[in-house]
Amino acid sequence: MKTTNLYKRHIKRLKLVSILVVFFISVSVGKTLYIQILHPQQKNIIQSREVVGPRGTIYDRSGIKLAYDIEMCDLFLNGLKDKNLKAVSSFMNKHFNISSNKFDSLLSFHSGSYFSLFKGVPINKIDLIRDDINELEDIRVSNKYVGRYYPKNNLSSQLIGSFSITDNKKGLWGIELLMNDSLKGKKGFLPFRVSSRGKVSPVYNIEEYRKLSGEDVWLTIDAKYQKILENELYNKLRLINAESANGIIINPYNGEVLALASIPNLNLNNQNPKNNDDYRDYSTFYDYEPGSTFKIFPILTGIENNIISLSDEYYCENGHYYIPYLDRTITDHIGQDTLSVSSILSVSSNIGIAKIASDIGKERIYNTIKNFGVGQKTGINWYHESSGNLKEVNHWDDYSLASISMGQELLSNNLQIAMAYSALANGGYLLKPKIVENAYNKEVSIVRKVSSPDAIDKLIEALKLVVSVGTASNYIEEYCMYGKTGTAEIYNKEDKAYSKSDYISTFAGVFPCEEPKLVCVVSFHKPSEAYKWAGLSAAPAVQSIFKRVFIEDQDLHVEIANER
Repeated sequence: MKTTNLYKRHIKRLKLVSILVVFFISVSVGKTLYIQILHPQQKNIIQSREVVGPRGTIYDRSGIKLAYDIEMCDLFLNGLKDKNLKAVSSFMNKHFNISSNKFDSLLSFHSGSYFSLFKGVPINKIDLIRDDINELEDIRVSNKYVGRYYPKNNLSSQLIGSFSITDNKKGLWGIELLMNDSLKGKKGFLPFRVSSRGKVSPVYNIEEYRKLSGEDVWLTIDAKYQKILENELYNKLRLINAESANGIIINPYNGEVLALASIPNLNLNNQNPKNNDDYRDYSTFYDYEPGSTFKIFPILTGIENNIISLSDEYYCENGHYYIPYLDRTITDHIGQDTLSVSSILSVSSNIGIAKIASDIGKERIYNTIKNFGVGQKTGINWYHESSGNLKEVNHWDDYSLASISMGQELLSNNLQIAMAYSALANGGYLLKPKIVENAYNKEVSIVRKVSSPDAIDKLIEALKLVVSVGTASNYIEEYCMYGKTGTAEIYNKEDKAYSKSDYISTFAGVFPCEEPKLVCVVSFHKPSEAYKWAGLSAAPAVQSIFKRVFIEDQDLHVEIANER
């Protein structure tokens, strides 16, 4: 009986052990299956992978950032619900200054459920407007990515240029293209963690990444001057209803370009150029017949060679001068009787200049114009520079002598004009302009000496009259400046004749008269008839630019005040 009971208890123990063994085996198998199938163990591997460092930053001369890399996102609509479109339109107007009409226009070209609202929004702006985004259920935010950011939007857009993330990661135009080899990030190998499931995450620190950065580029541009130049060009463009405008400000003693603008321009953060005009800088690219800004050359030549003096007088035919042997009639805007050389320049008499040029001769005038760099590239470190055109003197005739002295039958750009007037301002030295700072070479690059200080001083006395009593005297300020107007008829190649309705109005100005600090040249392309004369359009624009610079640049203000 005892043996039977012992046997039964033994059988129960064996069953219990078997159950426990099965249980533990099941748990072990289940855990293994869970780990291997449902939750595989992460086996991290550290690998070196190729990385391209961040792109260099573009600065103005004082260290203001004009272009740099930043984390950003895109905003888009995932599904279009009519009931929410009004709220989305209001959101875009509030945060991105896109009017309801423009928003509706964008929608009209859209089909499908996905719609891009705004690309390249800086991550800090996303954080600021996050609450408003969350209130609109249709708006989505993309994953973060590193993109190129232009904090000044439109400012200096033709000069700075643009960078493309998708188009081979390179500059498309402007400094972004010109200095691409310097700006682009370097390639290197940095450590990444790679999990067994293929997830890749960086394990390098920020300093290791920054060591791969491209070089920073410093421009000679002053952002304050650039803003003043662009604002004044825009203001005058609207007033005179011109098609476009361009301008340049130069330091005449070292050739540094302080501002360079073509209007209209574009927002580098969200606009693509529609055509070549949108990204070309016309101060350096566009060749045109400059007109009366070139009348300085025959007069300076005559003074330099002791052929004329400012007090010499010429009969100006009461505004109508027929030259029989050329079968040509030269006219003046306002008829004059007899004028001194200085008055001929101040009122911009075509007849007077033609007679002065005849007394001086082709070779001398040609040599002066060529010596001042017209018809040659200035050598600025910029890819959009044109050379202009000055035909060889053996191709001049008597007709050309008068025309070229008035700024016709030759081509120039405003950079060449600015450098010529800079040579007047600095006492007779043609300089090589520059737009990119060279940290290793701060020396001024002198091309050559072009005139004597004595001859230039006499010419400047006549140029002061242009502003005080001549063609640029409609807008007089309390400070001293000098310069020359130019109202040029646009030559139509198809008709082989000068237009009677389309003009380019230009003013080249120097400020102040004593110890000049700035040279500014601006042009307006096809202003309205009422403002075609440069004295009513370009000259007031330059004078406004100088006035604002004098007020807003306190360092310059103090410097000029100390010299008085």
